[in-house]
Order: sequence, then C-alpha cells, then structure tokens
Amino acid sequence: ENLYSIIQKAAGEEQAAFAQRGSPLHRIADEISETMKTGTCSLQTVASNLGISQRSIQRLLAEEGTSFRQLTEEIRRSAAGRYLRETNLPMKEIAFLLGFSEISTFSRAVKSWYGQPPKEIRRTISSS
Repeated sequence: ENLYSIIQKAAGEEQAAFAQRGSPLHRIADEISETMKTGTCSLQTVASNLGISQRSIQRLLAEEGTSFRQLTEEIRRSAAGRYLRETNLPMKEIAFLLGFSEISTFSRAVKSWYGQPPKEIRRTISSS
C-alpha cells in the first residue's frame, strides 16, 4: 500500500509536469527563450512562430497575471543568473544570448536584478 501511494504520487507529479510542458504559457516562454538567443525576440515574432495571434498571447499572459514584457524580463533575469553561475561564457556572449546589443546595458540590468555586477556574481561563485 505504501509503495502504491509513492508510485501514485510520482505518476501525479509526472502528469502535472507533462501538462505544464504542453501549456500555452510554457510554449510561449520556450519560444521567448529561443528567439532571445537569435536576437529576434518580439511579440510579433513569438506569435508568428507559434502560429497564434499577438492578441491571443497577450490574453493568455494576462490570464496568468503577467505580460509579454514581464515574462521576457523574468526569462532574461533567470537565464543571466544561470549563465553567470554555471558557465564560463564570456560576458559579451551572455549579453548577446539574452538579447542585449551592448555589454554595458547587460551589466546595468544584472546589477538591477541581483544588486551586483556580473563580474562580481561570477567571482563570488568562483571563490565558493
């Protein structure tokens, strides 16, 4: 009986994760991440790539309590932290992958998100 409840719980979690992967919000977030890497991240591009209207994306995001701009910023912030902590990519490359055309703009954004410049975040991780 105990084993059955463990299996049932694991199956439920897997099913929830699967449902989440197929959710429109997840698809939108994935597309934002992909278009960000190519420097083409815009509501128009994401909508076109997903085959849905810009207005539909805006409605879906509003239902989730967010906007295209907010979701894009959250994805950028999260990816910046991950790239800085888990890779040795040059700052310029990270900035480009996140859709920043200037490293100075990237540095200001990271400082506003994390309270310290990118080099300091990396230095803190290296010294740990």
